Amino acid sequence: MRVADITEFYDLHCHFLPGMDDGCQTPEETLKLLEEQYRQGCRGVAATPHYYARESIQSFLDRRE
Repeated sequence: MRVADITEFYDLHCHFLPGMDDGCQTPEETLKLLEEQYRQGCRGVAATPHYYARESIQSFLDRRE
C-alpha cells in the first residue's frame, strides 16, 4: 500500500467560536488557532459549538451573539 502525502485538510469539528463552550475564549485566541491551523495545511474549518439538551434553543442562540 502506498502512503500519500497530505498537503491540506479540513477540520470538521472545531470549537473556535469565542466564549461558546470549552474552546477558544477570546477573538485573539481564535485568530491564533486559525492561523496555526492554516500554517499546518488546514484549508477549511467547521464550527461545532456544543448544544446541551438542558439548554433552551433561545439560550444557545443568545450565546452566539
